Amino acid sequence: MKSGLAKNFVLGATAWLALLPAVFQAGDFTSPEGSYETNFGALILKVSGNKVSGSYSHDNGRIEGTWEGNRLVGKWSEAPTYKPPHDAGEFEFVFPKDFKSFAGRWRYGFGGKEWSGDWHGTRTAAAMEEMVSGDWNSSFGMMSLKQSGNKISGTYTNQNGKIDGVLQGNIIKGTWFQAPSYKPPNDAGDFMFVLSADRNSFSGKYRWGFGGEEWAGNWTGTKTGSAGYVMVEGEYLTTYGKETFKLTLKQSGSKITGSYEHDSGRLEGTVEGSEIRGRWYEAPTYKPPKDAGEFRFVFSQDLQSFTGKWHYGFEEKEWRRDWNGKKVQ
Repeated sequence: MKSGLAKNFVLGATAWLALLPAVFQAGDFTSPEGSYETNFGALILKVSGNKVSGSYSHDNGRIEGTWEGNRLVGKWSEAPTYKPPHDAGEFEFVFPKDFKSFAGRWRYGFGGKEWSGDWHGTRTAAAMEEMVSGDWNSSFGMMSLKQSGNKISGTYTNQNGKIDGVLQGNIIKGTWFQAPSYKPPNDAGDFMFVLSADRNSFSGKYRWGFGGEEWAGNWTGTKTGSAGYVMVEGEYLTTYGKETFKLTLKQSGSKITGSYEHDSGRLEGTVEGSEIRGRWYEAPTYKPPKDAGEFRFVFSQDLQSFTGKWHYGFEEKEWRRDWNGKKVQ
């Protein structure tokens, strides 16, 4: 936060909140993910659950934060050292309901009370291209979507399917077509997808033919990562031997961390395709041979459940026990 920027300019809370737009329009975004032009250069934000990471052009900066309501709070760091007192600190962004801008503030170092200056930004048009385009693991196979403005087109593996639609806010409405005829009544119809706030998943419906009132079934999907991994963050009700308990997974890229109720357990692993492999640890020692070991979860196509195995220690090759789960949130 250096150079010729106004590092000593301090905004009062009332003043910087007043910068937020008051009018929300149709076609609003539903999460902070995207590209922004800011007073510290171009900023790109990525969302994974309630975790947000990003990079900005000023001094090769980067940020990490947590999404809370309409606020993003976290830490920034910059070249050359990426450390306090001069190259790292804290920030706070507040977004309006349409996510088209933010007003915020920043300070040097961690844990201070005074803010050093303002940090504000406006979403760029290029961000629209990033929101839906990509590969999705869906109820009807892998689906590849391309976004151009508010127009959506794509293909999916079931019966060499194709879709065309329009994005309005967080809803995509359109038509699907698939082999062999690509025509109604059996090979074409309407669909509707409702995107999650972080745009990493959707819940939807489809029907046979065009213009009807009844939906025929559900169509859900989860966006895969750039390296081909799926997004599995959430809460699961799991069975582990004869016990049933809650498991919470957090995801950052392909890396997974988690916690579960049994013996204050925790785990860490890596996503590869639709599978997680890693290690688990439990009280009291969190060490092998009895309080740590390895696990493997294989997720269903809709990513709403998994079947898994586990064993004690880090040397054993055979999977001896089941660990299955179903997503609850």
